[in-house]
Amino acid sequence: MNAYMLMLASLILIGGSLGDRLGRKKVFMAGIFVFILGSTGCGFAGSATMLIIFRMMQGIGGALMIPGSLSLITSSINENERGKAIGTWSAVATLVTMGGPVLVGALADAGLWRYIFLSMCLLAWRRWYFWPGR
Repeated sequence: MNAYMLMLASLILIGGSLGDRLGRKKVFMAGIFVFILGSTGCGFAGSATMLIIFRMMQGIGGALMIPGSLSLITSSINENERGKAIGTWSAVATLVTMGGPVLVGALADAGLWRYIFLSMCLLAWRRWYFWPGR
C-alpha cells in the first residue's frame, strides 16, 4: 500500500459527491490543480517523508479527478461520437495502467525518479491550462 493509493481509494467517493454538488468540471479542474502541486512537490522532495506527503496530495487530486472524467466525456460529446470517445478513454486508461509501471520502473532504476513526477506535473498543467472555457 502506498500513500497515493490510500488517499485515492479513501476519497474517491467524496470526490464524486463533490462533483455532483459543486459541478463536475470545477471539481475536476481542482483535482488537476492539486495533482500538479503534488507532482511538483514530489519532484523536488528532499526527504522520504516529504515524498510521502506529496504522494498523498497526488492521491487527493486523483480522487477529485477520476470520478468526473467519464461523466464529463458523456456530457460534453454528442451522442453519435460518444461511443468512440468512451472507447478512446478506456484504451488510453488501459495503456497507461499497463505501460506506466514499466516506464516508471525503468526511470526509477536509472535513478531518474524525480523526472517521473516532473513529467506528470507538466502533462497535468498542460491539461489544466488549455482546458476549453477554463
